[in-house]
Amino acid sequence: MAQEPDPKSLSLEDTIEIAHDKGVPVLVDAAGQIYPLDLFGSYVRMGADFQCTAAKYMSSPQSTGLAFGSEDMIRKLALQSFVSYEGRRIRGVGRPQKVDRQEMVGVVAAVQRWMTMNHEERLADTETKCRNMLNPLQRYTGRYR
Repeated sequence: MAQEPDPKSLSLEDTIEIAHDKGVPVLVDAAGQIYPLDLFGSYVRMGADFQCTAAKYMSSPQSTGLAFGSEDMIRKLALQSFVSYEGRRIRGVGRPQKVDRQEMVGVVAAVQRWMTMNHEERLADTETKCRNMLNPLQRYTGRYR
């Protein structure tokens, strides 16, 4: 069940408008928003400057993710890379996360699989597995509250 938005909070559309009026870029952390597939880049299409998504939810290596945004924003993100970190005069913010080549290949493979798989089958399989775990516990209902 979806949580109702707090009536006191700004909508994303209003947040984007206010931030852009002040020249402030908008980042949306959409870590777990990987299905339905049209969520990929959806906040950028709404006007956010940058959207990040956790790739681990697509069976990619745990420390990986995806970035969506304008060419300029992705270029700025690339400056945070740890590749040649020690040799650069300007090193970005903090010490960048280390994602190696193998993890990058894992992301590509996971995204290719994710974008072409049958998600109805995936969800049905997950439902079956959950029921198989819960069914034996039904006899204990109410005993350990």
